[in-house]
Amino acid sequence: MKKLDEIMELMADEMADFKTAILQLQLLSGLLTELSIPISTEAMEKNLHQFLKKQELESRERDEILKSIDQKLKNARIIPSYLLILFGALGIFALGLVGYFSYTANAQREENSQIY
Repeated sequence: MKKLDEIMELMADEMADFKTAILQLQLLSGLLTELSIPISTEAMEKNLHQFLKKQELESRERDEILKSIDQKLKNARIIPSYLLILFGALGIFALGLVGYFSYTANAQREENSQIY
């Protein structure tokens, strides 16, 4: 009998603890349903619209950068203009030197032929 009384006391304690746990869970469940925020389609559409605007701005910036790169590639040359001018000037100078030396050589030949 003594054991049965002990078991009954333990069972009563466990039932009381279980009841308090159930009441606490009910309270927390009620708080959870009150605190939950329902997602509306309006909020989702607003967020989606903001995201799409941001994506569009980024796409425009990327397009502008690509257009500027394309324009730079169209205007690019293999040999820069200053090198063409430099080589042209050197070519004219070289032709002038060749002409001068050929003229002086020809004049020297004539002078040598007159001396003999």
